[in-house]
Amino acid sequence: MATQRPMSPRGDYSPPPVDGDFYRITNVLDAKERVIVKRVRDFMESEVAPIIEDYWARDKFPFEIVPKIAKLDIAGSGTRATVPPAAAGC
Repeated sequence: MATQRPMSPRGDYSPPPVDGDFYRITNVLDAKERVIVKRVRDFMESEVAPIIEDYWARDKFPFEIVPKIAKLDIAGSGTRATVPPAAAGC
């Protein structure tokens, strides 16, 4: 039977970094797309991770982060209307 290796007596063990890219998608992304992935990951670590456990436990959604998510500019149609649809006769 295999035995588990005890933690360092100094307690300086730290687990490996979390890698959520299970399908290795970043391997097929170009540099610009990798910048977006990094921006989202940094946002998740700095804005979402510190608060999400509390919201999860209360079965709530942290609506205050929605404007911050919008600033990431990662969703939407990818186009910007320069003329309101009503003015364009649509």
